[in-house]
Amino acid sequence: MSGIIRDAKPEPVTVATGFLSDDKLRNLINFIEFLHVNEYKLRWRSSNAWEIKIHNTQILRRLRVNTEEKNWFVNLHFFWEYNNHITDDELINFVWSNIRHNQCHHKTTNCQNYSTINILGKKFDMTCCVGQITIFNPAGKELKYAKELVSIAKVIVENAAIEKRIDGRSRNRLDYSLIGSPSIT
Repeated sequence: MSGIIRDAKPEPVTVATGFLSDDKLRNLINFIEFLHVNEYKLRWRSSNAWEIKIHNTQILRRLRVNTEEKNWFVNLHFFWEYNNHITDDELINFVWSNIRHNQCHHKTTNCQNYSTINILGKKFDMTCCVGQITIFNPAGKELKYAKELVSIAKVIVENAAIEKRIDGRSRNRLDYSLIGSPSIT
């Protein structure tokens, strides 16, 4: 049995029950309770995956329960404004160790997307783009940091929405320049 529930939009805990170990399931429930208490609305995205959008901008790219590998993970978009909001050294190190960026497969400076990017003070070379922060089976400090990053992302997106309203721009759609616009060095 693959564990993928099709033709339905179940809750993550419903999918995870019976597949995750007790510790992993407890941590997943803890994360979902955090989302619920802080009024984040999980939305079905695809088989065994959910997302959170605020002002039409995805902040939680994916909360996924992988029943075959018996794990769960969180994907967060990397917002460049994290550089202005994260100052804690432990959280910075956590982001560095969990950032997933696309290493340039061209291995040459002729690639039009090639750049060296600065993420929270650390340079990443030969990078085509930054994708997301991926956290597998968060527990303890990892779970705490996942929650912090979701909360910071919400502040970033809400501030951008307020700025757009003040500038008189459309309230219905946020500019995705918040995501994936590296400071190229």
